[in-house]
Amino acid sequence: MSVMGVETRPMHLTNGLLLLFFAVIAYSLFLSYQLQSSALNIMGNHIGTQVVVQYLLAYALMFGVWCKMPVTLNTKLIRRLLFCGVAARLVLIVIDPYTSNDVSRYLFDGRILLEGLDPYSIAHDAPELADLRAQWLPPSEHAKYVTLYPPLALLLYSIASFFGSLHAIVVWKTLTALASLSLLAVGYKVLQRAGLLRHLPLIALSPLLIFEAGEAAHIDVFSALSVAAAVWAWQYKKWLLAGVVIGLGASVKILPLFLLLPLALFVKTWRARAWLALGCFITLLVVYGTALASGLRPVGSISVFFSKWRANSPLFHWLEPCLGQSMVILVAVLFGLLMSSLLVWGWASRDKSSGYALALAQALFVLPLILSPVIFPWYLMPLVIFFALQPTLVIAGWMVVLPISYEVLNQFLCCGVWAPAGWVTNLIGLVLIAASVSTFLIKKKVMLDEYSAIIKHE
Repeated sequence: MSVMGVETRPMHLTNGLLLLFFAVIAYSLFLSYQLQSSALNIMGNHIGTQVVVQYLLAYALMFGVWCKMPVTLNTKLIRRLLFCGVAARLVLIVIDPYTSNDVSRYLFDGRILLEGLDPYSIAHDAPELADLRAQWLPPSEHAKYVTLYPPLALLLYSIASFFGSLHAIVVWKTLTALASLSLLAVGYKVLQRAGLLRHLPLIALSPLLIFEAGEAAHIDVFSALSVAAAVWAWQYKKWLLAGVVIGLGASVKILPLFLLLPLALFVKTWRARAWLALGCFITLLVVYGTALASGLRPVGSISVFFSKWRANSPLFHWLEPCLGQSMVILVAVLFGLLMSSLLVWGWASRDKSSGYALALAQALFVLPLILSPVIFPWYLMPLVIFFALQPTLVIAGWMVVLPISYEVLNQFLCCGVWAPAGWVTNLIGLVLIAASVSTFLIKKKVMLDEYSAIIKHE
């Protein structure tokens, strides 16, 4: 009995954590109900706080399940973990997004494209769109700006918008749910190939993937899927396919393009690197060439977006008041180039082990986001696959603390006031700095311990 008790107790604990995790995810049904009923008058100004607490609880439970994962996994445990991950993703399809109104922007951009107009040239407040605006009700704060999404993203939006204003949201959420489920399947295969299935909770139970793809239905789930698929293709040495997948991902959101350099460093031959680059650039050429041939001008308002918008960026929050916008952008670019050069030099001159290479890929992939003036929680979705392959304090801390920025919903949903709190951005920056310093000190201590052991042995 004692032996059985030792074996079953951890299993019972894991099952309990999985049940609690699903309950925390399903709480979104209640939050959605609050926004659609009279309960909003009582609790609506606390929606943001509830979202933050929900996120933090979900992360605590995810890490709890991960810590309880045995070294040797059994099929039953994996099935229960996957079942919980799938159920958590499916339960959110039925609710309307409430943490972000980006979906309304997506669908209206798609509708503009279906009307034969160029979303890159015509803003939402254009007089000729008056009837469409009345039907689709796009967010007013986006009205002055033309679209900034790449062509493949617009194609996906138009597919959902084809079904009309009443059904488009259901179609779109179905598409994002399918992408999220596909990401779970690809992530499982990637971890299985790497012999790291004990890290499966970091993908299956990722609050970032579940909430941002399920409740908020952000386009970033498709770019996250492309990153995971590119990693899978790299594992099987399918260099051309990896390049094509990166190109497709960059045609949805730009971030997957930054995966090209890390994967090129993984590859050992110049021929393989050539296939990787060829697949990516031919894909981009086809996508953007088709867009141009269709009469679109896929430039959009990206420059306006980055010059006007600021969100959760410690770098810009701390330096811009002192140095000004142009100087901070210059500092960010120079710092990015310097760090990239140092990382690549360190890989080339010192250590080409898979562990260091994974850390390098993660660092190079994260760097553009660190330096961005705009960073919302869903922007981190493509990082999840790398975090599962090699968990780090920096990514863990960032993913956990960034959703605290949802406190802004307290005043936005009840009163229409969008006023992000400065203390949240300060907290994000301090967590990133603390995690980076801790990682450096830990690695330095390990290196010193190894050096001391070598000296003693000699």
